[in-house]
Amino acid sequence: MTGRLMMLAATIGVAAALVATIVLEPLPLYIWNASASVPIGLYHLRPAERFYVTE
Repeated sequence: MTGRLMMLAATIGVAAALVATIVLEPLPLYIWNASASVPIGLYHLRPAERFYVTE
């Protein structure tokens, strides 16, 4: 593959990935917490199996 062809393939791949995230609207897997409510950092999100009511 020539340099131009590789650059074109990379550009098309990145554009396809960006369009896919816009069209499919995937759920977030990670979230960055910057508030003081819990320690600052990156948190992994997972579906809740059960919700608990607290006071």
